[in-house]
Amino acid sequence: MKSGLFIILISFLLGCSGAGGHPLEAKNACVEKKLAALRETPAYKAVMAAFADTFAILKSNPANFGKPEYSECRTDDALFLNDAEDKCILLVSIRYTDGLSYGGSRVVHGIRGPQGWQFTVGKEFTYNNAHYDKYGPNDFSHINMLGRFAVIEAGSPRGFGCNIDADYWFKSPSGK
Repeated sequence: MKSGLFIILISFLLGCSGAGGHPLEAKNACVEKKLAALRETPAYKAVMAAFADTFAILKSNPANFGKPEYSECRTDDALFLNDAEDKCILLVSIRYTDGLSYGGSRVVHGIRGPQGWQFTVGKEFTYNNAHYDKYGPNDFSHINMLGRFAVIEAGSPRGFGCNIDADYWFKSPSGK
C-alpha cells in the first residue's frame, strides 16, 4: 500500500508543472552540475565500471527491468553516493515500447564490501501515459530526468537543492 501512495505522490508532484519552470528542471540542472564534477572522481569511475559488469547479468532477468520485447533499458549516468562513499544509488531507465506506459526508473542500491561493489535491485518508479503530454517522447533523457527527480523527492526532501535524503535511501529499509 505504501508504494501505491508513493507513486500517487510522485504523480501529483510531477503533475504540478506550470509554464514558469517546474522543480523537475531546476533539480535536474542541479544534478547535472554536481555530476560534471563527480564524473571525474575515482569513486564514480569505480562504481560505474563495477555496475557495467553487473548490469548485463541483472538485465537478463525480466523481473528486474522488463521483457526486452516490451521495453528497453539503460543505465542513467547519475550516481548518488553517501558521505563515506561506501553506499550508492544508481538508476536504470526503462522505456516501454508497448505503449501501455511512458516508462520507469528502477533504483539500484550499491554497497562496497571486501570483494568490491555489490548491487541489488530496489523499487521502481513508473510513469503513466499522461507524461507524453507533459514531457514529449519517452526518450531516455526524459525518463532520466523523471527518475532523478523521484529519487531527490523521496523521503524528506531538503528544499530546493538536489541532495537526496540519505537517511531514507541509505539507512532506512523504506529506501529499498
